[in-house]
Amino acid sequence: MKPEELSRFFEQKRKELDDYRRNKWPRMAGEIAQAHFQDNFRRGGHLTGGTVHPWPKTKRQMVNTRKAANSHGPLLSERKVLMKSIRYTTGDARVRVFTDLPYAGIHNFGGTINIHPTVTPKMRRFAWAMYHKTKGKDKNEFNVRKALAITKKKKLDITIKIPQRMFLNNAPEIHEAIEQAAVNQIAQMFNNL
Repeated sequence: MKPEELSRFFEQKRKELDDYRRNKWPRMAGEIAQAHFQDNFRRGGHLTGGTVHPWPKTKRQMVNTRKAANSHGPLLSERKVLMKSIRYTTGDARVRVFTDLPYAGIHNFGGTINIHPTVTPKMRRFAWAMYHKTKGKDKNEFNVRKALAITKKKKLDITIKIPQRMFLNNAPEIHEAIEQAAVNQIAQMFNNL
């Protein structure tokens, strides 16, 4: 190969590598990360360091009923809204994997939510109806409904504790998969040498 041909060859490969770094690599990395994070939902926990860290069980999973909702794992519903919300965007030599659902952060990191709903006449009527419907079945639920129906409060103070169920994380498995895919794709570019 003549020096001019060799120079043109390397210039062509430099352009291919630059295009790969700026355009193709971010898409490939985003697809791998998105698939990994969605697999966390199928695993029922997050994979880090070769170990699956299972998510805490939900109350609906601990109840022995035959409802369809009880068959789904934590953070999953029939439509898998949270899992399907994981997306990625690419930029110049970068990728951002995210979900824009407002409740995703509290599930991923855990935390406490304080709410203060107003007690309306409609809520009281519903509480009385459910109280009479479930009379004698579940004592705890029974007492909660009666308490809501007869309360004098105008607003309730409710504190909800959400345990951490991490699904977006910086797992080494993602970095290894992206690195291996990049090495394979770059090796294919230089296969004609």
